[in-house]
Amino acid sequence: MNGHSKFIAEIGVNHEGNIETALKMIQQTAAAGCWGVKFQAYTASGLSSKNAASYWDTSKEGETSQYELFKKHELYSFEIFEALRNEAKKCNLQFGLSIFDLELMESLSPLCDFIKIASADITFHKLINAASKLNVPLFISTGAAYVDEIQMAISAIDESFNSELCLMHCSLSYPSDIFELNMAWVNIIRSLADKKIQLGYSDHVPPGEDTHFVIARALGVEYFEKHFTDDKTKAGNDHYHSGDLQDFADLIDKCKRVDQILGVGGIRSHSEFPARDGARRSLYFSRNKNAGDLIADGDLVALRPSSGGIAPFLECDLIGRKLSVDVMNGAQVKREFFN
Repeated sequence: MNGHSKFIAEIGVNHEGNIETALKMIQQTAAAGCWGVKFQAYTASGLSSKNAASYWDTSKEGETSQYELFKKHELYSFEIFEALRNEAKKCNLQFGLSIFDLELMESLSPLCDFIKIASADITFHKLINAASKLNVPLFISTGAAYVDEIQMAISAIDESFNSELCLMHCSLSYPSDIFELNMAWVNIIRSLADKKIQLGYSDHVPPGEDTHFVIARALGVEYFEKHFTDDKTKAGNDHYHSGDLQDFADLIDKCKRVDQILGVGGIRSHSEFPARDGARRSLYFSRNKNAGDLIADGDLVALRPSSGGIAPFLECDLIGRKLSVDVMNGAQVKREFFN
């Protein structure tokens, strides 16, 4: 397990094109305890043809045209994103962008602490390669991707890339059904990657369900991304599967508890030490022995406690050893009793 769980609040386009709303949401994500905040950088014309149909639940977001929905909430000027980045820095948040356009990648990357490649762009290798050349932490979502597509996306990363790479499991459905998340994909992604690659999970499940976050953390996921809104009652956009300040605060607290339960590999808890000494066995003499006697089979017995004694598995090392002192039946065996 690498470090602690880190939450990225994906504000995306839930600001609805209003920079004041965006700034307020940054402040809220910081108050919730997030590690980072992220927006989406695109132009509708650079992302979608004008006849691309919707792929989302139109009972939640009524717009049926991708182009029209994206056009409605474009937020792509350098000055606006610079203002958002500066606010994130004031709030001690990492600032990232999901960049969907090669030209925007070049112009906006200086503002980014990290860059995200969306699941839908996992086969857009030119975009992945361009992002990797910037040598900032790179997050790639793997929603709807098959194993070979994930492998090809990894191969598209430029050889010069020497920053952190995080592959994020994701269900590319809006909203996602918790019973169709296929969290076992986390293990598949781990098997494709070397130890330097971090594991992430990008979520589209409506608030109220959190079991999958606990499962993801237990599987080794370090980075979590979820859509953020200032008002879950707003219609359309991503509000319907986004969490608000309280949702994020609750999730982050739950994952911190999971962090504590998982602990640190290789280190035993202090609470175990009394039982370690009191409940384990060590060797004791089963009869009186005199100085000069040799230890024979049957002279030793394994009893509790182990504190200050010799572990039972070392009994064979003592058979045939000569005692240098007299000992009584029931005395704990000590190394200093032998020549």
